[in-house]
Amino acid sequence: MPKPRMALPGEANYHLVDRWTVGHVGVGTWLGLLRVPWWGALVVAVGWEIIEQPLKRITQTPRDTFANAAVDALAVMAGWGAIRALPPQKRYNLRPTKNGFDPLQLKAGTRVEMEHTEDPRTAQTIAKHHLMEDRAYYTKLCKMWPKESGCEVLR
Repeated sequence: MPKPRMALPGEANYHLVDRWTVGHVGVGTWLGLLRVPWWGALVVAVGWEIIEQPLKRITQTPRDTFANAAVDALAVMAGWGAIRALPPQKRYNLRPTKNGFDPLQLKAGTRVEMEHTEDPRTAQTIAKHHLMEDRAYYTKLCKMWPKESGCEVLR
């Protein structure tokens, strides 16, 4: 297969910002919500730009300019940074929930509440009651008492 040509002015992948840039920001946002560390997000961003070039041979679409590829990688990091810049209680409230509760908050809460009972179901019920009052109850509790059993889940 012939090597695809570089994008020309007016085509996608030529300008610094194009229609795909928003998608790159979205990928970075999800990486931040999934708690991927900064270096993991960077590996995904740069790795995709490297892998994308040979894939363009298959689709016969013009290759990204270097500037476009660099901005796309920076867009992933910007999405990741925007989510990581949010306070934890707001960041966790963006997470998908299971039965209306943040799974990490519920897991931490169940562990914390095990100090009051030996039954995990009772501890989970207590945790759910606290989370109904405040969705970030255990994030706040762990800020006050970071050595509390269960707080390691939220770090």
